[in-house]
Amino acid sequence: MIGAGLPGSAKDWPAGVLDRLRAFRQGDVVARPPLAYLADPRVPVWVASRRLADELRRSGEPLEPEVVYFPMSVAPPYGMVITQTCDIVEEDTETPVWPWVQLVPVYDMDGDLNSGDKRMLRGGQGWRRLLHVPGLLPGFHVADFRISFPVEKGWLAAQTPIDGFGSEESRQRVGERLAYLSGRPAFGGSFVAAVQKPLSDALRALRRDDSSLFAEMHNLVPEVGVRLDSRLSPTTAQVVVVCTAPLGPQLRAWWTAWWDACRDRAAVVGIELQALDFRVLDETYSAAEYRSLTLLPLVAVSAD
Repeated sequence: MIGAGLPGSAKDWPAGVLDRLRAFRQGDVVARPPLAYLADPRVPVWVASRRLADELRRSGEPLEPEVVYFPMSVAPPYGMVITQTCDIVEEDTETPVWPWVQLVPVYDMDGDLNSGDKRMLRGGQGWRRLLHVPGLLPGFHVADFRISFPVEKGWLAAQTPIDGFGSEESRQRVGERLAYLSGRPAFGGSFVAAVQKPLSDALRALRRDDSSLFAEMHNLVPEVGVRLDSRLSPTTAQVVVVCTAPLGPQLRAWWTAWWDACRDRAAVVGIELQALDFRVLDETYSAAEYRSLTLLPLVAVSAD
């Protein structure tokens, strides 16, 4: 058990470690973090794993699972703390229970992204696996959420924290991104193919072909929800367009046209698509009704 290996109380921790941890917050950055992972060279996926497999074959050594350290050519210059701030400091307890914090790698992608990509990432949009870290300059630094790794708090306490975001509002994106990645609902393949993906594709096409109408959509429709009899094996589904104000005739016509085409696709895979439900976020839309929705993750569709 992890807990059995911890100091018995805060006063038993190494001197000064807990005090120095008070300087750190979620979203802070540290330089040159260690980064390693467990790989199986019999079925290598990433470049470092393939290199390990080649080295073992040339040496005649057996291909067995092994810890792989990031080579210098791809080692991240920074790591970003993604552990929640309260779990870093643990000021509200006399017996700290979190011996490690989690980091994700941060890279300078200034030369790898075009201006459109950078604009989307600055706005918190774009690839869900990447998050812009505006506090690191010069360059255009992004945190990559595809891998996270633990460091013991004693190591972190010896580092110098770098403010990666500059404001509480900006730093909040770290927690929001973690919540999005961890909390996305799992839908059955039939629903994804017949409803969710066609909706994302249609919104992207609208953004490309009619930017003014899409901007109106972006401003008036903050969320799209769905009611399903089953998330993984649905037979009935209803799309709920959540609005901040009643939609005009153009937007309602766009949704109706999309629904007409989508209804036929859904029927082919055995899903009865019920009539669209347009709901305005006001006092007549109860919290209970809103909480009954499953929100569709459409983070990649933005006005930028």
